[in-house]
Order: sequence, then structure tokens, then C-alpha cells
Amino acid sequence: MRHSLLFSIVFSVSVTVAGLWSSSGKAADLATPEKAISAYIDAITHEDFKAIIAATAVERMSAQFDFVASVNRLQMLSASYPMPPSDPLFVDLNRAKFASQISQQVQLLIYSLMTTRDFVSSSTVRVDAAGASDFVNSLRADRLKGLSLVKVGIPNPGIMNNKAHQANMALLAASNGADEMTERVALVSFEGSQHAIGFTVLRYGNDWAILSQTSLAAATIGLGGAKRISSAAFDDMLR
Repeated sequence: MRHSLLFSIVFSVSVTVAGLWSSSGKAADLATPEKAISAYIDAITHEDFKAIIAATAVERMSAQFDFVASVNRLQMLSASYPMPPSDPLFVDLNRAKFASQISQQVQLLIYSLMTTRDFVSSSTVRVDAAGASDFVNSLRADRLKGLSLVKVGIPNPGIMNNKAHQANMALLAASNGADEMTERVALVSFEGSQHAIGFTVLRYGNDWAILSQTSLAAATIGLGGAKRISSAAFDDMLR
């Protein structure tokens, strides 16, 4: 029991320390939502999953998730909820759960950039062996070097300034042990085309971190994919 507890504590500390570093090996600057998104995109570009997770709220949510507040907000108890972080094992299980959610969103982002939009939107598409081979051949991690962040903005001020939406964000932030929650939408460039990606971000003290690769206000792809868009259409999302 003592060895198991010690391992869990050491693992938690090591992940927390690792979470302070970006893909360049330098301390990640997460002082604003925009910088957190920049660090996240940079980590994807460098094919660095550890740095991707470091730019997210995975570690903090795992240890600070407020189970009671979350249940009270929805007036519902579900087995799908993260566990109360009252034990090192539960924190580790939460970490695996949150990291899996981020990995799925990154996977769908890659699919939406490198493959057809229909596949991401419908989740399934009928293909034969030749189609599957073409799909596999289109997925190359080295292509991510062509991904770059153009700009980040606050989507749909009408929703973001709505008092009910702000109140809900405050409750969600508290449920995840955070001080504040907001949304952003990013315009990225990839191999000659531009795409919009939504983000929900949390503030813990002075640092911001990615909660999810989605934005309700921006109405981006709910599963985390990128939406092909023009610069003009992106600017319209900010009005």
C-alpha cells in the first residue's frame, strides 16, 4: 500500500512539473487564453503530446474537480462523471479520463485537417480496402509542421456577454476547481487553407489552460474538429 501511494505521489509530482514546460523545453507562458492556445497549437505542430497536455487543464482538473458542485449544478448523479479527487488513485483515473478526451479531440482535429469533412461530421463513412489505404496514406504526422496559428479572437459577443452564459461558465469553472472560464476561436492555416477551431479555457490563478477544443459561442465542430473558413467569415464570428 505504501509503495503504491508513493508511486502515485511521485507520478503526480512529475506530471505537474512536466506540465510547466512547452514543446521547446522552455517554461510555457500561459498568462492569457491566447497564449495557452498558442502553446497548444505549437505542441501539435511539434508532434509533442506531453506538451499538448501541458497546455491543458488535465492535471489541475484531475486533482481539483469539485464532485459535489458538479452534481449540484445539474441536480443529477452519473457514473460518467469524473471521480471525487479524494484519493491518489481517483486522481490518476481522472487524469486518464481527461487526457483521453483531449487525445480524441486532437485526433479529430488531425482528421479534419488531413481528410474529408464528411468523415469528421458523420463519424463513419463506408469505404473499401483501397479507400482505407488512401485514408492511412493521407495521415502523416510530419504534415503538422504546416499548421500555424494566424489569430485568436473572442467569438460571438452576443453570447459571450449574455449574463446567463456567463453565470453558467462561472459554475463550470468552479466545478473544475478553476477561478474563471471563457471561450475563444482560433484561425489556423494549414497547407494553403484556413480553418476555425473553438476553445474553452480555464484560469487557475495566473495561468490559463485548455479545457476543450470546442466553443459553444463559436458554434465550431462539437467533437473538436477544424472548420474550413475564409478570413472574412472568421472575422464575422467575432462580431
